[in-house]
Amino acid sequence: MLLFITLICVYLKSSTSCRIAKNDYADPLVPTVELRTIEFPGDNILPTGYNVTIACISNSSKREPGYLDKPYWIQYYFNDDKRLLHDCGGSHGTVDSEANKVCTFFIQNATEKDSGNYSCWAYTQEGCARRKIELEFGEPQEPYFTVDLPNQFSAIIGQEATLTCQALGVPRPVITWFKDGYLFTSSFIKGVKAQSTLTFHSLTLSDDHAQYWCEASNRFGSKRSSTVTLTVLMKPVFLLHPRNVSATLDDDVVPDITITCAAEGSPKPVITWLENNSTIVNETGYTQNGTMSILTLKIHKKRKMPNYRCRAMNTVGVTLSEEATITFLEKETTTVAGKPDARTDNTSTFLWSAVGIAVAAILLLLVTILVFFKQKQWRRANYQLNNELIKQQDLIQLHIKNDVDIINKLRLNSQATIVSISSSQDGTITTTDGQEPLDNELYLQTMATCNRNWEIPRDRITITHEKLGGGEFGLVNKGYYLRIDGQQLAVAVKRLKDNSDQRERMSLIRELETLIHVGRHPNIVSLVGACTFEEPICVVIEFVSGGSLDKLLKASHVKNPNPNTVYNNIWSRLNERELLNIASGVANGMKHLESKQCVHRDLASRNVLIGNGLVAKVADFGMARDISTDGEYIKTTEGKIPWLWMSVEALRGISTIKGDVWSFGVLLWEIVTLGELPYRGVRGLVELHDLLQDGVRLGKPPQCSQELYDIMLRCWEKCPDNRPTFEELFATLQEILRTKERTYINVTLGRQVIS
Repeated sequence: MLLFITLICVYLKSSTSCRIAKNDYADPLVPTVELRTIEFPGDNILPTGYNVTIACISNSSKREPGYLDKPYWIQYYFNDDKRLLHDCGGSHGTVDSEANKVCTFFIQNATEKDSGNYSCWAYTQEGCARRKIELEFGEPQEPYFTVDLPNQFSAIIGQEATLTCQALGVPRPVITWFKDGYLFTSSFIKGVKAQSTLTFHSLTLSDDHAQYWCEASNRFGSKRSSTVTLTVLMKPVFLLHPRNVSATLDDDVVPDITITCAAEGSPKPVITWLENNSTIVNETGYTQNGTMSILTLKIHKKRKMPNYRCRAMNTVGVTLSEEATITFLEKETTTVAGKPDARTDNTSTFLWSAVGIAVAAILLLLVTILVFFKQKQWRRANYQLNNELIKQQDLIQLHIKNDVDIINKLRLNSQATIVSISSSQDGTITTTDGQEPLDNELYLQTMATCNRNWEIPRDRITITHEKLGGGEFGLVNKGYYLRIDGQQLAVAVKRLKDNSDQRERMSLIRELETLIHVGRHPNIVSLVGACTFEEPICVVIEFVSGGSLDKLLKASHVKNPNPNTVYNNIWSRLNERELLNIASGVANGMKHLESKQCVHRDLASRNVLIGNGLVAKVADFGMARDISTDGEYIKTTEGKIPWLWMSVEALRGISTIKGDVWSFGVLLWEIVTLGELPYRGVRGLVELHDLLQDGVRLGKPPQCSQELYDIMLRCWEKCPDNRPTFEELFATLQEILRTKERTYINVTLGRQVIS
């Protein structure tokens, strides 16, 4: 009887009507629900033949969480037919209740029959919420444009105009824009997958004849649209208005008068002259040269002269200049002996005295202001930073071994043997000679081009006891992946600790999503694969032998054998070119993230790994976010943050790619100082925020050139829009590397290593 009553209660609970969860829903009695696909984040049109994981994440209700507010049961339904697909928890509310509950449902080798509505129901003891996601499965298809761009496009300065790219494909493609052959990352690009709109409302004449196109990409290919040439239209604007002219009449001379005006516009305007607002008569003549027009008037003695103005006209509109008036003066008279009148001389003396007094007052005011700002700058420069050590964030990072020869080893392994490679449709990788195995770098490049899923068999992974790093909830061990050609590939395996909760589990899953989205790049740590079908979840990435950049910089530091030297240089086992190459590599990797509209949020030397040839690879995407929808990510969850590397706006919770540019400036400062801690002695986030708001920035290291420090200062502009893009930073550093006759970091190459 008791069992029957229990079943009835469970049935009544499951049949209780749920509220449809919304992002802005604020009911304090119901949990929040989030539903997403892991392998294809943000997509609902998916290819058949792939494994798809649907994750339902439910958090406690909005009010102060207690036992009754925690979700204890999650159910999956298909097409609202009440046919239960899968559930997690639900047997005992006291046991299964969690502040953050995650339930995953797997679709293996999806077919078109799996298309439909999937709903997730999350229950607490006091309420229920549900969310739907509609998935459509179809044959994999590379992108194609449904609406192509026109060949010509005109936009008027000051008026808003838009260009829209629309494309389809399975899965839905991501659209990126290009301007004159370079990736275009304007803040006026809005859109979602398969559609993107570029809005023009801050054009200048320098944008005239710029060429734009868009590219649609998914994992099965990419398609480029037609090229559209932008024509910038502008109503005429006067650069030079006609000026009033005075003419002295003489009985013997009849002067000619010249009046000038200049106007620009697009198309180039035609300039005509008006006399008393009528077109110039034949007795006068004018010439136009480019944007300037010159009017020459033949003066007739005793004639009353009219007013003159210019009219500039093009296809956009007509603009009139200001009027110019001609004044006739009588011949100047002089006093006896040809000297000016004494009254004129007195007036001139008085005027010059008044001007002198005014200038002296202005100079006194300027000196006062200058002294005030100098004192304020002196106070900032002498700001006494506390010597208290800063507690470091407990973040996952890879460490290098205590090996004094690690730098030489990385130098020697600068280039792997290049072998011609090919891959068949089933993913089998072969070499052209059939004998030499592929090196790891070429193997990873080929894996990225194969038509493959990221799930790899767990039995192909061997995890060693060698610990590469660790953190609050994660472990990183060295391992080996058995390649499909029989060779072993050294890898790093990320796992969760046994006591990790669902929030930390989702953090690792989000990092996997980011690695899949980012894809392959020589300056990004590559994803090898993942094991997600069984616990524990493992994320397998390439093994980078040099470890983290911050450890390498400190290991390269050499004690100065001449401590009393007056030169502003440092001693290191890394030379200037190698340090600049590392900085350029980081900028190149971040340029790739920028093109993927992905913000890293934790760019620092500890999260950059150094591989063979001292190649820098951006790593640790645990805090990364895809910002393709709105360009920014607003932090709302609690957790440790790398505040010493964060921009002013990031300290307030707003993360954009421009915040990563700020962090790159700090990273560049770390490289120049060989791994010193920034803002040493600043005691907390609030103190740092106040200093940055007041204009305080990291000082120029003595061994750093002004040109290199200027790059850092550009990264630390208070207004994010004034900071450079990573594309510009990479180009600047490449130009520096091509300059052989300049020294940007005063480094003396040494051999003695500080223990």
